[in-house]
Amino acid sequence: MSFFNNDFLSVVQKHVEQIRAKGDKTFSTVDLIKKYTGHFYSDETNAHDSINANIGKFLKENSPLLRIEEKAADQPVADDAGNQTKTSIWEFI
Repeated sequence: MSFFNNDFLSVVQKHVEQIRAKGDKTFSTVDLIKKYTGHFYSDETNAHDSINANIGKFLKENSPLLRIEEKAADQPVADDAGNQTKTSIWEFI
């Protein structure tokens, strides 16, 4: 379970819908984080305390409401400083 509460849902819905409106079929958790914060950096902490990982958990927990489905997990990606990390890919349904 993510550490975000339901108040975060409206924020995430807004950004997911903006990505959907562009006509993209998929997006990554990193794409959403960049849309929300303007950047993406690795937390360099464990997944339990990671804000980035908890956003991914929040997406998974709320995927039916967001009308998305996780298509791939643990996909390699670089953060904005070039550090390697992983992300999930989500598909609009």
